[in-house]
Amino acid sequence: MKGKILDNQIALWDVRSDTRQFFDDSCEKAAFKPYNRNRSSYGPAGKPSGLVLEKGLFWCPYCRQKVVFVKDRYLGIKRCPLCGISENDFHVKKENKKKR
Repeated sequence: MKGKILDNQIALWDVRSDTRQFFDDSCEKAAFKPYNRNRSSYGPAGKPSGLVLEKGLFWCPYCRQKVVFVKDRYLGIKRCPLCGISENDFHVKKENKKKR
C-alpha cells in the first residue's frame, strides 16, 4: 500500500523512494538543483591574469573576487568580510604578494 491514505490521517509510505522523490520535487519548486559539485572545483582559485588591484584591495582566492579586508578587533588581523579567511592564509599571501 504505497501512499494510500487511511482514515484521512495516516499515510503509509515506501520511505526510500518517496523521500528521494519528495526531495527532488522540493528542489524543483525552490528553483535550484541538488548540490552536486565536482570535488576538483573546491579550494582557492588563482587571481585572473591581467587583474589590477587598486590600493587597499585584495584578491580573495576563496570568494574569487576583489575585496577590502577588514580588521578583526578581537584577533588583531585583517579578514575577508565575505568568507572570513585571514590575511595570513598561504593562498591569500601568494595571490596578493607585492612585486618589488
